[in-house]
Amino acid sequence: MAIIVRPSVFIGGVEVACHAEALDEAPVVIRGFEIDWGREDYQSASTSPSSAKLFITDATQDWARRIRESRAIGSTVEIKWTATIKGGASSAALPPVTMFRGRVQTARAIPMDRFTDDGRRRWEIELTAADRTADYGNGIAGPTEWPVETMTQRAVKIRNLGLAAGSGIEAVYFWPGYQDQTTWPLDVKSKDGLALLAEFYASMGNDSYSYDPDENVIRQAIRLSQPLTVGLGAFDDDLGAVYPVPSDITVDGVDYPGVALGGCQLEGQPEITADPATDINRLECQWKDQLTAHKDVTTIKENVRPGDARRVMSWTSWLRFGEAIDPTLENVWNRAREEGARPRHPDITIRPTHEFPTERLAKWLLQAWENTRPAYIAGSAAYEWLLGDEASYSPIVAPIGGSTRFDPVKGWSATFRVHWVHNSSAAAPSATWKSLEQIRYSTSTPSVPWWYPILGIPAPPPVEVGERTPERDLTWGEVAAEAGYRFAESVTWGDMRQVNSTGTQIKDY
Repeated sequence: MAIIVRPSVFIGGVEVACHAEALDEAPVVIRGFEIDWGREDYQSASTSPSSAKLFITDATQDWARRIRESRAIGSTVEIKWTATIKGGASSAALPPVTMFRGRVQTARAIPMDRFTDDGRRRWEIELTAADRTADYGNGIAGPTEWPVETMTQRAVKIRNLGLAAGSGIEAVYFWPGYQDQTTWPLDVKSKDGLALLAEFYASMGNDSYSYDPDENVIRQAIRLSQPLTVGLGAFDDDLGAVYPVPSDITVDGVDYPGVALGGCQLEGQPEITADPATDINRLECQWKDQLTAHKDVTTIKENVRPGDARRVMSWTSWLRFGEAIDPTLENVWNRAREEGARPRHPDITIRPTHEFPTERLAKWLLQAWENTRPAYIAGSAAYEWLLGDEASYSPIVAPIGGSTRFDPVKGWSATFRVHWVHNSSAAAPSATWKSLEQIRYSTSTPSVPWWYPILGIPAPPPVEVGERTPERDLTWGEVAAEAGYRFAESVTWGDMRQVNSTGTQIKDY
């Protein structure tokens, strides 16, 4: 019951084929595309617009003419994907997801030593597009100073700079606790919207942001310290493979679903890094205090050990009250000394594929933007070495950046820069062997694995609520005919101590 995921590329609102059948009649994205997105470092507020590189083969010479006639730069680019259920009817297609929106920034046409059957030369076209936040760089503020106003009013002004420059981005979202906080007067003469966008989010604790092209909004990069539980879930991996799965995370009314990844299936160098950014010991926040007619103030929080050197994180805040600055510094300090102080997890790479077990997993893996979506990495050696004895951490990470690729032959692949998610929930008892017994805990709970009726496997008589459902019990090793669930290949007994005793009833994803 896997899904097949196919991309669609639109340039200037016109769909460009991603398959070889149209090679002689139209431009074709024959070598696929690559999207680079997000940040390099969890502790840094520095980010830049995502970029997409597309590789097109063109036998019509249309793109060569566009470049010659100055019609290439500024063309809109949208990349979407649509999934269909493997083996299902075409009408079973899932709604499309937009994974990139932007404009062409550079275009390059290279004549190839290949020709069509009727003698036309093929051209290789390389297009590089920047996401819609890049348009903010062409929205120039000023010359009038921005007055004392709320952060919400500033967000609207910044959004409007982007709209005036052609971004089309509908909203600039941030943590509600800052919405009514007031700001000091700001000289914006000659500043562009992209710089002001970065300053705006840095104001709230050296924070960053990301552009969500599917909803066409900008969101704050929320701190990776969230309440979590870990339960058991099946992702339709060869019928019945079970992983530990983190609970979904909800921030400002938006749900970020949790998924599980098998450490045995991930590629990448097992490199673990620590550097000065993972050991910040001094914060410096520059701001203007309304109590002193908006004169410059620097608020400091530090804990520098005798004989040690300072490792400083500094930023400028637009907030003008100490009552807002002090808790902001406290939150940044907790971030820097908690999850931010953990040595970095190695990058993870997903092997090329056209198929995904579920829509949930496809959406997690193919989102080319940063957000607080958690993934449990089963069998993570990096976790066992670095954080195996830390009660507030499981092998749960969230992506802060990466590269997402599509090759028409090989399929989808991705490399993620990830960071640990700190669990702010109180410690909970771990699963026991007894708690792994599957029970029908409500009238809607199935008594057998979900695939029994699909495969025509006879089901035993239904049991009462509160009674055992042995057909759903877990086993080890390869799946057997008419057997129930089994632990996935990457899952170890070390993973089982992360599962809450109340989360052992298997959830079918």
